[in-house]
Amino acid sequence: MLKEYLQLRTLSLVILGKFNPSIIQPYWLAKKGLIKEQEAAGAKLSIVHPEITRFDLEWFYIEVTPERFVINCTQEPYFNPVKDLMEGIFALLPETPLSAVGLNHLLHFSIPTIDQYYNLGNQLTPFKNWNNILEDPRMLEFNIIEQKRKDGLKGHYSIRILPSDQVPKYGVLVVINDHLTFEENENERENLLINRTAKIWEKSFGKGLFVTSTLWDNLNK
Repeated sequence: MLKEYLQLRTLSLVILGKFNPSIIQPYWLAKKGLIKEQEAAGAKLSIVHPEITRFDLEWFYIEVTPERFVINCTQEPYFNPVKDLMEGIFALLPETPLSAVGLNHLLHFSIPTIDQYYNLGNQLTPFKNWNNILEDPRMLEFNIIEQKRKDGLKGHYSIRILPSDQVPKYGVLVVINDHLTFEENENERENLLINRTAKIWEKSFGKGLFVTSTLWDNLNK
């Protein structure tokens, strides 16, 4: 199974809306009880500005611009605390207008052999289709989208496959975007998207591994 080849897993939570970047700072998070004071003191603050705030803590990275709020985490034990952090921040800022939330799962795999690595690209985008057009073609990137979510929520589910920049030998990166938006006539100021994201959180992580393993099995039948 492909899961055996998983080397690194990253969570990138991307929230779109209208934000005030200068509010979101380590000591503000600590004052509100969302992180520990020691964590705030140890934060690596890159910039605080009305147009962008960016800082690192031991277990997450935050970047906020007027239209985009990003929390990245590379340590799996902290994936659920990221959910708690998301809920805590927007519970304190309930009037923040949001338009979309993306749970992005970045899964880096190390494929065992060059033949399997080559075959993955060949099956996703058959190289024979490029005969007499390109000499010895290779796949650079593959994208596919499920436009209507199976769970009935507004949004989409997309998958991107490309070479990994973290696994040097036969590395493959699978990026899964579990994307939620509003239904028509819903109130964007009622934290509906944050609540929905929290509800699908566990299922989203499980589905990410299921999708990659099932695809690998389908390609290797």
